[in-house]
Amino acid sequence: MQKLSSIIHKRGTEQFSANELAQYLQMTPRSARRILNELEMTGLAKVVAEESPRQTGRPRKIYQLQLND
Repeated sequence: MQKLSSIIHKRGTEQFSANELAQYLQMTPRSARRILNELEMTGLAKVVAEESPRQTGRPRKIYQLQLND
């Protein structure tokens, strides 16, 4: 949770995709999605948007973290 708070402070926003989180935490996007899904299930994150970077494939979810600092 401390790392997530640090990322939010550094970026100046509480919103990011699993790919962005993966880059900051130096992990795979799959692991980042798992973390975000768990945070969503516990109410610490919510999906606020979806983006489609390409014509094909699933849209990427944009999450907003709701951490109490």
